Amino acid sequence: MKPNPLTMYIVGNTAIILSGALIIPAALAAVYTEKTFPAFVATFALAFAVGKFLREKGKMHRARVNMREAAQIILALWLFGAAIGMLPALLSGKLDPASAFFLAVSYLSTTGIDLLPADAGYSLHVWHVLLSWLGALNYLIIFVTLLPQAAGVFGVNLAFRRSYDFSPMLGQMKNMAKQIAAVFSTFTAAAIFCYYLAGLAPYEAVMAALLTVSTTGGEGTDFLSVAVNPWIKTVAVVFMLIAGGNMLRLFRTVRRREFSDLYRHSESKFFFVTILVVSLIVAVQLVMYGDMGIFSALHLALFETLSFLTTSCFAAADINTWPDMAKICLLLLMFVGGAMGSPTGGIKMMRIIVLVKMLIIEMRRTLHPRMAANVIVDGRSVDFTAASRILAFFFLYLATFFLFALLLSVGSNQSLTATVAMSAACFTHGGFGLGLYDEGAFAALSPYGKTICGLFMIVARMEIFSVLIIIQDVFFERRDKW
Repeated sequence: MKPNPLTMYIVGNTAIILSGALIIPAALAAVYTEKTFPAFVATFALAFAVGKFLREKGKMHRARVNMREAAQIILALWLFGAAIGMLPALLSGKLDPASAFFLAVSYLSTTGIDLLPADAGYSLHVWHVLLSWLGALNYLIIFVTLLPQAAGVFGVNLAFRRSYDFSPMLGQMKNMAKQIAAVFSTFTAAAIFCYYLAGLAPYEAVMAALLTVSTTGGEGTDFLSVAVNPWIKTVAVVFMLIAGGNMLRLFRTVRRREFSDLYRHSESKFFFVTILVVSLIVAVQLVMYGDMGIFSALHLALFETLSFLTTSCFAAADINTWPDMAKICLLLLMFVGGAMGSPTGGIKMMRIIVLVKMLIIEMRRTLHPRMAANVIVDGRSVDFTAASRILAFFFLYLATFFLFALLLSVGSNQSLTATVAMSAACFTHGGFGLGLYDEGAFAALSPYGKTICGLFMIVARMEIFSVLIIIQDVFFERRDKW
């Protein structure tokens, strides 16, 4: 399967953007005289040169994108981003190739599992936080431009109805990408300002904002666990709500002042109801089996429920010591994920809504075989094709997760519980193990295990079906040559 000019053109532009982002950590490395400076300079030169070459080679591209091209572009973007992202840690000698690949994919996919040594320095930490922000933006752009072409809507149209008109034309995709980048950057700037007002230093405010808006959590980020200022946690809650919800719809609502849309939309209602119900369950558990008062338990339960639902997984307390039922609720929230139009991991709420409605209809149809019923979302009928694709996605998601756990167990000395928890941390992009595996479990993985984790994090970000298109193309191309 040869890369087409359009793939080279888009990947080339992405490489140039990454080279621009590399200037920031390179400057920090120079200011603090860190040994990583030559690695950042070399990575910058390589990314810029490759980007210019690919953009020049692909400038005579077509003006529209078909299904196969879209799948190829999605895969190329994630793999190329991981390749560029891993170079600074690799060239500076801080990590071996497998660990550097795992770390780059972990932040690019907003999983946030950190393998950097203690002496890594500011520049590498800043680079990976920037990588997580760019990865979240990349996912949103792909989700609303290329993914509908590569894998069908899979529920995307239900969340963006009347907001965006999906089109295979490259010009329309560029306009949508610009809108998404503007919205994402606006919320990030607002988060930086609010964190600063809440009491964080400028550097900490920027880092906290990038991590919060990109929903990058995991056990490698602890800026919230040490924050005793309630204003900082309040800012985190507000922007986790924004990042976990449909931020594109929210931006449109605020701009047009149609605030009733926030509580009329099915996904928005489900989002808030889920947060409320799970928060109450977790709070009751903390009061019954812990030593917390009701108000402290409610405050902490709300924060952690929102944190895990958005797959940010920021820990404001030692969650590993919580009751098992509370931890199970948080684990399930990682699989559910946030709303469509958010950079969160998981299945996404709109798909859960459709699946639940399909289940209720089939239960009723069992009692009334002649009943004619359709799945209704926001007063409109969901056509059979869209519903069947969401059902297929749900099956593929679970099947791929168990395949991931199986393959990971081959290269891991962890227990069954630890292996499944590690798989969940990577595949849902939550990056948190709830105490089910040792703190250094990922660092102790073999090169095979780290590579498997990195590849499956990419598979999950590609929404799985795009990967199947690539595999099918490769298989048929080889079969035709037999």
